[in-house]
Amino acid sequence: MHDPNLKVAIKVLDKAKMKYELDNVMDEVAILNKLDHPRIVKYFETYNDAKYIYLVMEFIDGCHLFKHITSQPLEHFGEQMACKYFKEIVSAI
Repeated sequence: MHDPNLKVAIKVLDKAKMKYELDNVMDEVAILNKLDHPRIVKYFETYNDAKYIYLVMEFIDGCHLFKHITSQPLEHFGEQMACKYFKEIVSAI
C-alpha cells in the first residue's frame, strides 16, 4: 500500500462502544484478509490504538445499492434489474 494516489476508506471502530464485539471484528478482519473477489471490497490492513481500531479498505466511489434502487422510478426497477443485482450479490457469496 505504498501508492500515494491510492484512495482508501478507513472504517474507525470505537473500542469502548464495542467491548463485547471485539472478537467478532477480529474474526471479520481474518475473513476479509482471505477474500479476493471483484464484488467484495478489498481489505488492506488494520491499525490499532488504545481507543480505536482502524480498518483500511478499498475506496468504492458511488452510492449504496439501497439508495440506487430507491432513487429510481418504480417502473424502471423490474424483474430483469432485480435479477441482475441478485446475480451480482450471489456471485460474491
